[in-house]
Amino acid sequence: MMGPMLNSAAAWEIVLEHAPKGVWLSVRDLYDVVAANVVLDDRDREPVASGTSARWNRTVRNALQRHKSAGDVEWERGKGFRFG
Repeated sequence: MMGPMLNSAAAWEIVLEHAPKGVWLSVRDLYDVVAANVVLDDRDREPVASGTSARWNRTVRNALQRHKSAGDVEWERGKGFRFG
């Protein structure tokens, strides 16, 4: 039996708990943080559509976008994300 797929809430919690604080991080940096702290299954690794990134990458981006819009994380074009 497969475990649950990664969802936005879980991705956000992982980022909050494990991302370095006070430094600028790219989305790729944050992918590394999430990947190091969750077990991704085959469904998470499936592309969203042919030739696109994996479902879990989109899940992480969606969580970041939602919390960026809400002001929960600092974001600056060209620098990335920074957590307090």
